[in-house]
Amino acid sequence: MTETGTGPAPTGQVAALARARGLGAWVERTFLPKKGLFLRKWEGSRLYFFVGGLVVTGPGDFAAAYDWRTASVLQSVTSVNGVVQEARYTVFDRSGAAVGLGRGGDMLFPRQHAGLGITSLVKGAPFTFEGDWGPYIQQRIAEERGAEVLADLERGGTVPFGAVTLSRSGVTVQERSAAWDGLGDVRASDGQVLFPDAGGRRQALPSVPATHVANLVLFLAVCRHVGAA
Repeated sequence: MTETGTGPAPTGQVAALARARGLGAWVERTFLPKKGLFLRKWEGSRLYFFVGGLVVTGPGDFAAAYDWRTASVLQSVTSVNGVVQEARYTVFDRSGAAVGLGRGGDMLFPRQHAGLGITSLVKGAPFTFEGDWGPYIQQRIAEERGAEVLADLERGGTVPFGAVTLSRSGVTVQERSAAWDGLGDVRASDGQVLFPDAGGRRQALPSVPATHVANLVLFLAVCRHVGAA
């Protein structure tokens, strides 16, 4: 993350939760909520980062911990002329518990939550410096889970990334599939994930909103690796 100040150290409750989840040491990065007349309810909220994951706190003694090895994240980032206007990240794990962080509303309809395994969603604070902590969450999940995903694919398994599923043979979107050798550079552009064919002349598969692709950074890295193999 960019140098943004360490922020307050974890409280005893947060440190105990991090220990219980095996998240390791605090990496001396804690983010505070944005300030404003209509944001006072978030004043006590904190976003703490540890070597192995994060802990987020909120009103009413809310506290949730996420391990990079089992967490997933969805993102919705709106920019104008390269300046972020809204950024929202929804973090969830295999238990189905999700928390939304940042500015903006829920990016999915309730019926889409079930497809991702989300069973509950808590709205969290609009934390400062989302341009630091948001990409950091994506990157740490990619680093921790990349080898596992590639191994699953090599064994012949399928790996879902929200609206897209990867396998050793190719990519599936909306019940349509394309083989890796028929795909070009899978990429994200203007809020959409694009699947050009190998010749780059047309789309081999329907585009998908980037907000519907879990672990977008990991997904794109896996596509680059497998597609180039």
